[in-house]
Amino acid sequence: MRLPTKAPLHAREVEGELVLRDERSGSTYRLNAVATLVWQLCDGTRDSAAIAAEVAAAFSKTPEAVLGDVAAALAGFADVGLILSSTAADGETDLLLRCVRIAIGTEQGQIGELHGINWNALVHTALRHGVLPLVYRGLQRHTRENIPEIVLDRLGRQYRANHRGNVSLVRELLGLLDLFAANGIAALPMRGPVLAISLYENLGLRQYGDLDIFIPPREAARATALLEARGYTVSARRATDVLALRSDPSGDVAVDLQWALARKVFCFPVTLEQLWGQLSAISIAGRTVPQPAPGDYLLILCAHASKHCWSSLIWIVDVARFVQKHPEFDWPGLLERAAAAGGERQLLLGLRLSHDVLHVGIPAAAFARMRADPAVDSLAGEVRRGLFLSVEHPTHQGSFGPIRGGLLYVKTRERLRDRLPYTSEFVTQPWASFMEMITPNVHDRAVVALPRSLGFLYYIVRVVRLTKNVGVKLANRRRPSTPLKGTL
Repeated sequence: MRLPTKAPLHAREVEGELVLRDERSGSTYRLNAVATLVWQLCDGTRDSAAIAAEVAAAFSKTPEAVLGDVAAALAGFADVGLILSSTAADGETDLLLRCVRIAIGTEQGQIGELHGINWNALVHTALRHGVLPLVYRGLQRHTRENIPEIVLDRLGRQYRANHRGNVSLVRELLGLLDLFAANGIAALPMRGPVLAISLYENLGLRQYGDLDIFIPPREAARATALLEARGYTVSARRATDVLALRSDPSGDVAVDLQWALARKVFCFPVTLEQLWGQLSAISIAGRTVPQPAPGDYLLILCAHASKHCWSSLIWIVDVARFVQKHPEFDWPGLLERAAAAGGERQLLLGLRLSHDVLHVGIPAAAFARMRADPAVDSLAGEVRRGLFLSVEHPTHQGSFGPIRGGLLYVKTRERLRDRLPYTSEFVTQPWASFMEMITPNVHDRAVVALPRSLGFLYYIVRVVRLTKNVGVKLANRRRPSTPLKGTL
């Protein structure tokens, strides 16, 4: 059970009171002095009794006198999503999956009993897995008398906010495509609104927070300059992409400008260069927008999800929707292509997960290939067991972490030549990270001036400084916090 923990909300002080804004729903909450203190004490290290003790000390009350008010405040926070409060248990994850299945049409009938559901945990889990719109759609088809009205209102607000944000992102996407076209830069949008329309036929049914636009590598500098001229600020520059942000009245806009589908060590079964020659198209807001050919798109989706250990449910839903949208697809042909490119096991894993988790039928051709590769069954079981596990500090591999996640990714590749580049980096990365951590920097050299012949001693200075910093952090963690002052 997770101790009360603040949700990631935008907080600011207005006229002496704390105002919280949930960017996912557009909802704003104004807290008085007591509620502000309770919320700020929800740092994941205190239970309700410890929070009550600090509130009592701040307002010269006894813990018993404020315990009821604190419990009521925490319950109210949970109802509207101001705290995370706990992780989803079997009841919540089962309900979430059933809602998603109902939304995509693989499960019929009523949801059933809803007693004992931690609705706050359900909502936050749905958000984390990118399926909140689908959960809302599934719950809408259930009798409402068993669902708290405040939960339906919260879900409805977040659903509508997601739709508004997605519509705004579509406008920006079309504007960027026009900008790049006017400057002779080929641009290919993927995921985001393109995927929402092609697989879900509804901009509001898929969560996405940024725009992924792919360009030829030679145009990286020019395209980045065009983004900056449009008001974007580059927040990260990496070997394969640039992340740019821009503030907008309807919310911040993030653009991931990419010139490769992934770093070379991942050995994707499709390259960006291969996509350009066989693009398809889709209509968005009355405009024709390019997208990868369906088979290429599915291979990319499965490779991308495998890179992240299939740690987000929406990636499994994407595969399920692809199967549903293409009932007459040439599966033997795609499987042959995937096998030739080293991506067959990743494709089979995606199809197997869509069947096991969401009850989508497996194409006959894929079923026969799965029986010939027992690793698919083992991998699917490993992903299912880790899908909803909660960890304190999740990585881009979800609950698997860098070591188990790295080993799982290696097992998704059937060819040795596709395993070797990633394995090499996987093995050497910890050593490289360690060397980077202990390499002296300008702050270490400022501690003492050493002649060039004794420069190696800066490594000792570096280790001493690191050890001291760790000790200070541990001491601060053990030190009881000072209650915030306020008045009732």
